[in-house]
Amino acid sequence: MIVFVDAAAVSDTTFQDLDRYALDDYLDKVYATTLDGFGAKAEQVLKNIHVLNHQGVPTLAGYLFFGKHPERHCPTCMVKAVSFFGNDLASCQYRDTKELLGNMPRLYEQCIAFLKGNLHNLQERGASFNTLGKLEIAQDVLQEVVQNALVHRDLLRPAPIRIFVFDNRVEIISPGALAGGLTEDDIRNGKTYQRNPYMATFATNALYYRGIGSGIVRILAEHPDIQLENDDRAQEFKVTIPRPAQESEPTAQKDETTTHKGRNTTHKSTNATHKNTSTTRKEANSIQKDLNTTQKNVLAYFKKNPRATKADAADTLGGITENGIKFIIGKLQQKGLIKRVGGRKYGEWQVLI
Repeated sequence: MIVFVDAAAVSDTTFQDLDRYALDDYLDKVYATTLDGFGAKAEQVLKNIHVLNHQGVPTLAGYLFFGKHPERHCPTCMVKAVSFFGNDLASCQYRDTKELLGNMPRLYEQCIAFLKGNLHNLQERGASFNTLGKLEIAQDVLQEVVQNALVHRDLLRPAPIRIFVFDNRVEIISPGALAGGLTEDDIRNGKTYQRNPYMATFATNALYYRGIGSGIVRILAEHPDIQLENDDRAQEFKVTIPRPAQESEPTAQKDETTTHKGRNTTHKSTNATHKNTSTTRKEANSIQKDLNTTQKNVLAYFKKNPRATKADAADTLGGITENGIKFIIGKLQQKGLIKRVGGRKYGEWQVLI
């Protein structure tokens, strides 16, 4: 009989350490009922699906997927996420860093939110200024890689999952080399081995995970530049996703600057005016090049509507919450592009570009 690690009991835990709402949500998706709907059979159902062991103690799979605070008894079953300036892991400067805690569905949501918050939304050629653009790395790619890291991590290794966002790539590193003798080529060809089969079952039913190896095959077919690295020595598995190069400043603006500089030197005052205007434009363009499409949309909205609230902006722009607007304003304030003048009731937003 094969004994899987995720079936082991988590000592010093009870049913009370599980999130009742998470359990009910899962059972409703799978069985179209809740714990109360099972009545006296509820505990046996949880044992049958390996949320609890035969003694009624939460299994590792059950605790990590449905626990209220799984980091209390499994402190390394979390995610450390960092967005760096540049492309060097040794860099001392970062844009954003977070320790992500919670059960697996919450970890998944937080991972995706962190990645989306630190990647650009790219505007398609010919699209209007008000379009939100597309995420530079397709969301289905992020979903597949994050889920695989969460589901297949080696639970015996006391190390967190790590997410690193660099200027030219994203790295997602999961503790534990490939299990079951699999190689990178096996993964590319759709072979799979479930190190944690009960967690895989929960993920299949509750997340976007399918557990049949097709997801990796699909994203590699669509994005062949994604790199897989199985490190037996370090006992970790790394997926590297290249980020697309950012387009340079439009040539029309460069030509305009060149024209201003090359004008007849006899009109010195006119040329000086043109040069100052050109410099101002270049500085503005330089700052705006670092903004993603959503940030540009928020900036443009408050420039046009300085008395508007965050809720107004969320309602008008669509596709973003009030908290999302608040987060973006914070980023814009850090860049010195917007500030609040006056109080909450009678103040207004001042766009500084």
